Amino acid sequence: MNVSDNGLKLIAEFEGFSPYLYNDPVGHATVSYGILVHTGNYHEQRGVCAACDAWPRQSERELWIKPERGRQLLAEKVKPYALAVELASRPLNQNQFDALTSLCYNIGQGGYQRSAVRTAVNANRNPCPELRQIVKGTNGVTYPGLVRRREAECLLFNKPVAEEDEMAERVWDGSRTWIVGKAGAAPVAYPVDDAIWEALYGPHTKVM
Repeated sequence: MNVSDNGLKLIAEFEGFSPYLYNDPVGHATVSYGILVHTGNYHEQRGVCAACDAWPRQSERELWIKPERGRQLLAEKVKPYALAVELASRPLNQNQFDALTSLCYNIGQGGYQRSAVRTAVNANRNPCPELRQIVKGTNGVTYPGLVRRREAECLLFNKPVAEEDEMAERVWDGSRTWIVGKAGAAPVAYPVDDAIWEALYGPHTKVM
C-alpha cells in the first residue's frame, strides 16, 4: 500500500518543516520533514561529512529546500516505513494504514514491530489505548506534541474510509467542533488542537 495525501499531511503536520539541517530533540542530524540524515549532530563545516554536504545549512539561505520539495522527499522517505507497517500488520484500510505509518515514521520500523500497538492491531483490537502510551521522549518526559500526534493518529485510524464522502462539513458552534454529514451531526470527541482537524477535514465551512 501507499500512504495517501491525507497520511502525508498528518506526518508533515507533526514533523514540522525545516529548509536546512538541524539537530532533532534527540540530537540527530535532520532536515525537511523529519528526515534523518545521520545519527549524531550535523556538521556545520562542509567537507567533513558527505551525508551533511547533501543538504543546506542555516547560513546558506540561497540553497534552502522549498516546502514543495520537502513534501516530495517525505513521500519517498516514508516508503520503507509504510512497507514495514504493511508487512507486520493484518490487512488495513487506507486510514488505518496512514495512521500506523505515521506512528512508524515517528518511532522507527523496529519500534513499530515491537510495539503493543502492532499487537493490538493484529488482534483486531482498537489500538488507541496503546497509542496513547507512546508520548514520552527518550528522556522519559511526556511531550505535548506527541500527545496530540497520538490523538490524531487514533482519530484517523478509526475514521471510516467512506466518511469523507458522507461528512462534508466541519462546523464550529462557538465552543466545540461538529462533523456534519447525511446521517446528522457528531461533536468532536478528542481534545486535539483544531489544526489537527483542519489537516484531516479542511477548514471550518461555517459557524453555527
